Amino acid sequence: MGSITPTFLQEIFINYNQYTILERYLVNTKAETINIIIEVIIV
Repeated sequence: MGSITPTFLQEIFINYNQYTILERYLVNTKAETINIIIEVIIV
């Protein structure tokens, strides 16, 4: 059990980091899309 737990935690940590990177990317693209829509409405 001792050798399994650290790798399990590492996998969770890696997946969590990948998720947060993906989430940040999605948030950034959403913000850019909203800005473009606002610019189009203003123009």
